[in-house]
Amino acid sequence: MVARLTRVASGLPPIKADAAVEWAEKKAGFAFHELQRTAVRNALVHKFTILTGGPGTGKTTILRALVEILKAKKVRVNLAAPTGRAAQRLAETTGGFASTIHRLLKYDPAAGGFISIEKTPLATDFLIVDEASMLDSRLASALLQAIPSRAHLLLVGDTDQLPSVGAGNVLKDLIASSRCGSATPSSHSSIGVTRLSMIYRQTGQSGIVRTAHAINSGDPSLPPAVPEVMHVDPASDLTFISATDAEDCVRKTIQLCTEFVPQRVKWPHPINDVQILAPMHKGVAGVGNLNTQLQGALNPHPRGLRSLTGEYRPGDKVIQLRNNYDKNLFNGDIGTVVSIDPDHNTIDASFDGERHTFERGEFSDLALAYAISIHKSQGSEYPIVVIPLLKGHFMMLQRNLIYTAITRGKKKVFLVGEPAAYAMAVRNSESKQRITHLREKIAVTGNVAEYR
Repeated sequence: MVARLTRVASGLPPIKADAAVEWAEKKAGFAFHELQRTAVRNALVHKFTILTGGPGTGKTTILRALVEILKAKKVRVNLAAPTGRAAQRLAETTGGFASTIHRLLKYDPAAGGFISIEKTPLATDFLIVDEASMLDSRLASALLQAIPSRAHLLLVGDTDQLPSVGAGNVLKDLIASSRCGSATPSSHSSIGVTRLSMIYRQTGQSGIVRTAHAINSGDPSLPPAVPEVMHVDPASDLTFISATDAEDCVRKTIQLCTEFVPQRVKWPHPINDVQILAPMHKGVAGVGNLNTQLQGALNPHPRGLRSLTGEYRPGDKVIQLRNNYDKNLFNGDIGTVVSIDPDHNTIDASFDGERHTFERGEFSDLALAYAISIHKSQGSEYPIVVIPLLKGHFMMLQRNLIYTAITRGKKKVFLVGEPAAYAMAVRNSESKQRITHLREKIAVTGNVAEYR
């Protein structure tokens, strides 16, 4: 599949890459960094390219410029991401239309597979896939099969985040197999990899971005910390709030959502705007108990509909737990309960403006989502993120976990817990190794990456 893409000539119209970059700079109103220019050139010249980097390193600038250039040349561009929220964010940042990969490939429940395959490929000249670190082996294989031989593919992702929930470590393996440590493809590889490292967002002054990069460098120094919620500076975008134990952590988390955020930060909708990201499901400060406590604090509705997975009330934030192709809902989609009907045992919930009815047998597809696991947050961003962090979470405390959680916050991040737990997470860079054999299967011969 990789060989098919890299062996066939490009189907793009003639594009003078350097002139196109200059045009995009003028349109943007500022000069790009040389690595950003190289990334755009690579994507235009080479069939298969990868763009990787942490938050604030300029990936959005590159994608916006590339889409502008391709649209000006009347190129058919498709934008996709593994989750609905990631696709929505990609559309907002580039000005194009984006969809989930499942929707792009048109999954057919009756056939048990995708409609877009190698024999009936996508009608596209250029495919951009964001949050590519979330791609597991099955989805990546289906995606590569569906790309026309003459089309270009750009994978965008952050290799320091958690790997995919499903099997494989596709993005890291592809980067490793490229044998390309620089921005320009070498004579030994046809996969161009651009690694971005310079921080652009808020001229490097963002506490979220600064802390994320400190975590990746293994610096366990605690971010600005306060003992109580009332001591938090509303102007700060990242704060550590110390907690003495799990109960204190939960109390301060609820205080942030019910008092501090609506009153001091002036965000009036804590249910919609605040997302709690917990390392574990069980325990006092785990996803399950946090959801129960937050539901009672934020949505004390008198009537609810009980099920084996909990009680649902109008106004509750909920998450879809599995792919449901009939409803066009996918694992990780977050919505809101609109109404309940105890007489007919149904729940109506809205996901991205689309209303769906869940019958009693489908209740297990849903769960409360005031708090979700950090793994479930992959591919999403939220205005405000709260992260409970305790030594009791030691089984899950890893560098890529805390890095992923912090980089989900767009405006504000609050870590609530024990300082020692933060240091434990940052120092633990030994995530479980995944034996995928993908690197071994891609044999690099000349300018063509081939499967053995």
